[in-house]
Amino acid sequence: MRPGATLAAVAALICPACAPTVVATAGFGALQAGTTAFINGELESVQVAPLDTVYAATGQALRELQFIIVSERLGKESAAFHAQEVHGRSITIKLSAKSPVVTKTNIRVGLMGDQVMSRLIQGEIQARCPALPAAEEPPKPLP
Repeated sequence: MRPGATLAAVAALICPACAPTVVATAGFGALQAGTTAFINGELESVQVAPLDTVYAATGQALRELQFIIVSERLGKESAAFHAQEVHGRSITIKLSAKSPVVTKTNIRVGLMGDQVMSRLIQGEIQARCPALPAAEEPPKPLP
């Protein structure tokens, strides 16, 4: 381990609030459809679904989780939701189309960010996004 990395690791153990927050995971699971990263209080992820599909799934997830939707906006290449928890903590979700079938999602809960709540919301959104059909195999050449 490099000396600077050792110092950063020790500082993170002594004063977790002083260390930069960076947690990243990658993989495919039932609720994780791509790469996610929790950086500076915001959960970023990519969903393999068109923007309008992720937008509809986000609205449905927020309603079913019984958050109060303060505002919502759907544009051609981006969308956003602003909601609140029962105790008034803010939830901001930004969606941006990266291609016709890929949508980037940014979720922030509260001022400082709440990774656990952000991941719960992300999972609920992904659970409501139907998977794209698998590409058909090309026909095999005749012998």
